Amino acid sequence: AGQYRVGEFASRDVSGSYQAAADVLVAHNSIINPQGHGIDVGSLRGQKHAGVVRNASPERITVANNLITGKETTLINNEDSRNVKWQNNLVWPRGVAQAGFADPGISEADPKLSRHGVRYVPGPYSPTRNAASILPEVATDYSGRERSEPTDIGSDEAFDPGHVRTPLRPIDVGPSWSRK
Repeated sequence: AGQYRVGEFASRDVSGSYQAAADVLVAHNSIINPQGHGIDVGSLRGQKHAGVVRNASPERITVANNLITGKETTLINNEDSRNVKWQNNLVWPRGVAQAGFADPGISEADPKLSRHGVRYVPGPYSPTRNAASILPEVATDYSGRERSEPTDIGSDEAFDPGHVRTPLRPIDVGPSWSRK
C-alpha cells in the first residue's frame, strides 16, 4: 500500500518559509489498496504548517505510468491540477472506491493482478503490459530489472519471482515531519 501527495511543502531554509512542490515526476508506481488517496494533488493548499499558510499551487508536476487500485477510497484526489500533466496512468476502483478524477492521461481497467508473496504483480494478460510512455529518468523497475521498450505501467516491468528490493512502508517515504 502506498500514497503519493503532490503539493506538500518542503522546508526551503531555516526561516520557516515553505514552497509548493515543483518539477516533480511521480512515475512507475503500483499503489495497491491505499489507506488514503492513492495520489493526492493540492489537498493541503490553504492549510497552515508551522504557522505558515500553504497558498502556492504545485508546479510542473508529471504523474505518469502509475497503477492505482483500491476498494475503499477515492484513488485520485485532485484539488489543484492546473500545473499537473497526467500521462498513461491506470486506475481500477473496486468495492466502494472511486477513481476520483477524469483526464485523458488516466484510464480505468482491471490490471489483472496476481499475488506473489506480499506483492501484487500484473499477470500475463494485464493491460499494464507494454502500455507505458517512455521515461528516460526511470531505467529500472521496482525489482532492479532494466526497463525495456515498450515499458509497462506500474512498478514491475515483467513478472519475475525474484526481487531485489522490498516494499516501502509509510515510515520509509515522505518528509520527516509528516511521518507518524
